[in-house]
Amino acid sequence: MNHLGFVVENLDALHDDMIASGVILPKGVHRFADGNYLMVEAPDRVLIELFEPQREAISPRLQAWFEVGDVDPRLHPIAWPPSSPTLD
Repeated sequence: MNHLGFVVENLDALHDDMIASGVILPKGVHRFADGNYLMVEAPDRVLIELFEPQREAISPRLQAWFEVGDVDPRLHPIAWPPSSPTLD
């Protein structure tokens, strides 16, 4: 396996949080017309691709490939950055 990919929201904030946490990201965020991506190397040397599609501009071919067409309204995106749990 070369790499594993995940579609994410707010890639720039995720990048900044990873850098602040000490993750080394030598190549940063790559930007192109259909979206932006970031590659992270896992401890087992498998690459993890974090991809943020430009939903307004992504081609139909890539929408199908990444399954990023219309979002089911029953799904709730994960907020980034995550909120800290409270202890009551």
